[in-house]
Amino acid sequence: MILPSKHLSQERALLTVGGRILQHLRNPMTISALWEELTLRAKSSSHSTSPLNYDGFVLALDLLYLINAIEMEDGLLATVEAVLGFESTVNNDIEMEDGFLKRNEHDSSYL
Repeated sequence: MILPSKHLSQERALLTVGGRILQHLRNPMTISALWEELTLRAKSSSHSTSPLNYDGFVLALDLLYLINAIEMEDGLLATVEAVLGFESTVNNDIEMEDGFLKRNEHDSSYL
């Protein structure tokens, strides 16, 4: 389900859906606003053969959260890169270095 397979098309795989989510998440927005934008774009797109369902959308959000690609800040969904620019207290153990996310070595609370 995460990757495309014989029985799951590439456009319905969670990594593909997650990539689309990250493309649309340039600015922080609510989950409902993001869902509306994705469904409107999918309806207007001529190359989309199967519409995105809400379950796949939520599972892709879960995957992105688990790999620290997105965060929720003040009721808005944002990429971790955007959240780090907001002086977040939630993500003070993660920083960007040379375009990659890296955990601060001084924080060992997750061990």
